[in-house]
Amino acid sequence: MLASYEHQREELAQVTRQLRQLSRDSRYAEDCKRLTAARGVGLITAMTLLLEIFDFGRFRCAEQFASCLGLTPAQYSSGEKARLGHITRQGNAHLRAVLVESAWTVIRHDPHLRVNNMP
Repeated sequence: MLASYEHQREELAQVTRQLRQLSRDSRYAEDCKRLTAARGVGLITAMTLLLEIFDFGRFRCAEQFASCLGLTPAQYSSGEKARLGHITRQGNAHLRAVLVESAWTVIRHDPHLRVNNMP
């Protein structure tokens, strides 16, 4: 079991090295640097966004990007009434999970974002 753990750890280190090298490529370097300047966004989050989204320019507004991630609220309409529900989750689940992890990182390191009952 220990040998398996060590093997997986080495594989993870190798993938991280490859990702770091790719982040220095001219196609990604500037955008990666811009993204990692945001709190909670590290190499893995930035490169995941860049590799999964490809071109942020294809979104005309933030709402389109949020919709792509499935972060827009569900809407229940009847006649003139409209009620918003929970997020739709009708988008890229992997990117949504990466962004949630980034948000938790920010919360963990910024005491102003913590609720009193959080550890």
